[in-house]
Amino acid sequence: MKIRSALTRFCFASLLGRTAAAMLSLLVLPSALQAQEIGKPQQLTNPDQTPEGLEKSDWASIRAAHTAWEHSFQPIEGGWQAR
Repeated sequence: MKIRSALTRFCFASLLGRTAAAMLSLLVLPSALQAQEIGKPQQLTNPDQTPEGLEKSDWASIRAAHTAWEHSFQPIEGGWQAR
């Protein structure tokens, strides 16, 4: 009986903790969304500029992958085609 009681308390505490975390995220998330509009494009005026929310190294990796994609060859019927 003691084991069952302890298990019940543990499950209730776990559920309570998850519920509290979910409620906290509902309170915090809207203010984070208001601070930075999601989906709104940023106008980068310089190729060395880094978008808000990204580290410079992350942006460099994204640009390198995009450049590699731009210069890649794609298979087509009868051969290959450069982008």
